[in-house]
Amino acid sequence: MTWTYIDFTNAEIRGEIIETFSSNNTINVNVAMKDKKGNNLLRISSKANKI
Repeated sequence: MTWTYIDFTNAEIRGEIIETFSSNNTINVNVAMKDKKGNNLLRISSKANKI
């Protein structure tokens, strides 16, 4: 599942959230936020196991 658009229009910050569900009950989440020049403001990678 991909959430391709987070828009803080007034601050000109854009972002993306990507969730990947694996067959081994693992959930991977990547979050990225960039400013109007394309500079990375935030990058998060997370991995979780389903219980």
